[in-house]
Amino acid sequence: ARAAGAWVHVDGAFGLWARASRHRHLTEGVDGADSWTTDGHKWLNTPYDSAMVICRDPEALARAMNADADYATSAVDSQKNLVLEFSRRARGIPVWAALRTLGRDGVADLVERTVDLAALAAERLRGSGYTVLNRVVLNQVLVRAGTPAETIRIREAAQRSGRTWFGPAVWGGEPAFRISVSSHRTRAEHIEDLTDLLAELRRK
Repeated sequence: ARAAGAWVHVDGAFGLWARASRHRHLTEGVDGADSWTTDGHKWLNTPYDSAMVICRDPEALARAMNADADYATSAVDSQKNLVLEFSRRARGIPVWAALRTLGRDGVADLVERTVDLAALAAERLRGSGYTVLNRVVLNQVLVRAGTPAETIRIREAAQRSGRTWFGPAVWGGEPAFRISVSSHRTRAEHIEDLTDLLAELRRK
């Protein structure tokens, strides 16, 4: 990319937070990028629209986002020239509050604990006869039952149960479902309840 003069962007929606944990090795090399994005609403559990962009060249970001008009000019680093819209609430406050409350150790604990719980979910689901389609290296578990119809039936039954919720996915052109372990409230007993439910639904 450097030889070609290309801009390298890392979409680190979940994964960038791994740099704050013992899973940092999974992010090796991302510091060589030109820009990065990550979400607060996933691992930090902040409101949905709390995302962040980090840009090595702030002037490039300001040029890309510039919204000046002849009647309303501002400094290059004005907030309105760094984001996509003018009228917005202070999204940074919930992110700041989460980071201030958790601290460096708290973020590491949150990431590490949910990664461990995802691995537990994968292990238990494999034991119930499910196929885990991904390498569970972070907090995502992509799962499929025996057939496409069975996968859809189980997902819909789980959603109707009121005990859990996870969304649909498609892998290799066929239905799957994605379990995303990200809440700071999730504990091992919740994973056990989820996987017991899915084992029961598969037996039915």
